[in-house]
Amino acid sequence: MLTKSRIIHSVVALITIMVITISCVHEPFPLTNESGNPPGSGEPVSTDTVTFNINTSSCEKGTVYFNTQILPIFISNCAISGCHDAGSAKEGVVLTNYQNISKRIEPGDPNNSKYYRVLVTNSSEDLMPRKPGTERGYSLPADQINLIKTWILQGAKNNFCDACDTTNYAFNAIILPIFELNCATSTACHGSGSHNGAMTTFNQITSYVNANKIQTRVIVYKDMPPASPLSDCDRLLIKNWIDDGALNN
Repeated sequence: MLTKSRIIHSVVALITIMVITISCVHEPFPLTNESGNPPGSGEPVSTDTVTFNINTSSCEKGTVYFNTQILPIFISNCAISGCHDAGSAKEGVVLTNYQNISKRIEPGDPNNSKYYRVLVTNSSEDLMPRKPGTERGYSLPADQINLIKTWILQGAKNNFCDACDTTNYAFNAIILPIFELNCATSTACHGSGSHNGAMTTFNQITSYVNANKIQTRVIVYKDMPPASPLSDCDRLLIKNWIDDGALNN
């Protein structure tokens, strides 16, 4: 017979599991709501009055910066729930900051850097990152792998540059990588085959633009991505691209 204390503990444990489960569910981002707004927010809002806090000075040309280019790749693809975030710490590995990532990086030598080798290996068992909920590895886009390689060749420095070039917002070079790094990270978000709606191609992304979803949820309300808003620079670049006709350039 269960004691009163054990019953209370069981109820508390059940409630805890329910809360964790609910918190891990990605809020749907459907295209069916013509207003493009969160529930109860009224008519679509204009992005014209949105203000952005950006730095317009220039970064050193050709330099890869850890905090603004490399860390987002690890955060979006490796430091996710069930893998290498602080809560999961799979195999004791947490890849959320420079200190931990640099432990398995050999400055100037990508081939002797474990966290680079697992990205380019031909072994399906060792390939990283893994698709959430599976043990299957997948390859990052070539441009992201090349960024990591270049960063290592440049000394794998803990460097930072927040300059924002507001004049360069071509879709394939600038806008698509923003979505790849922040939105299309897995099927649990907006990767290929996602039940939330994929954001991996021009047509898919512009369908959200045409429904006013990107403008309201990403630029104005900033509740997408759900983990944290995009940087002011990324939001402004997306706004400029949309204002200029959302071209496939």
